[in-house]
Amino acid sequence: MQVSFANKLPGHNELPQLFSATEFSPFAHEEMSKSTQDQRRPKNGNSGVLVNLLSLAVRILSLIEFVVRRSLQKTGESLSGLYPGNPTRVTNRPTTEKLLKAFDNLNLALIQTREEWYGDVTPLNPLQEKILHLLGLSPQIYSSLVENST
Repeated sequence: MQVSFANKLPGHNELPQLFSATEFSPFAHEEMSKSTQDQRRPKNGNSGVLVNLLSLAVRILSLIEFVVRRSLQKTGESLSGLYPGNPTRVTNRPTTEKLLKAFDNLNLALIQTREEWYGDVTPLNPLQEKILHLLGLSPQIYSSLVENST
């Protein structure tokens, strides 16, 4: 049984049916024919790429949090300055969201003259340098984005 939730517009052809009654059944996956299931799958395979990309992003976020927390635990240190409303609040279990938010104020400016490019990056503050150090990264990876950064 097909159910259409679209109305006919005067002077226009009937709009295509939007939903089938089987979609609302708890056994819809059993009732749907194989050809219907194949038609609903993305044709270009982008959904698999998107799932892989999202999976990679979650893994990277988890890895950042794990590495920083492990480094803080090994050294017995804590981080302060991650909480905007309470800059003196310390934590030894920062979240990735808070760590990334600490880098929110960075800017990269590029200017092109006729033959040359000039660039400048916002200098890292001590908290940002500490986070990079806890991740095992050198602040040089940031300042090397442009040759003549301050």
